[in-house]
Amino acid sequence: MILNPDQVKRREHMGLGCFAAGAFLVIAGLITLMLTLTISLALLTIGCALSGAGLFMLARIPDLVALYDEPL
Repeated sequence: MILNPDQVKRREHMGLGCFAAGAFLVIAGLITLMLTLTISLALLTIGCALSGAGLFMLARIPDLVALYDEPL
């Protein structure tokens, strides 16, 4: 799979954004766990799903480093 650097940067930003939003929702879910169980479980579920999706996006980014045996 060959992507140009702009597509790789876009995927990187999407992955990091999803991971950060998911981590924020997990922390918010842990904080609201003391108040209401229903809202906190929803926040934890959505946060875990977003974090997982972000990590999946980041893991699927191909390497752009070319491996050449020729000296420069």
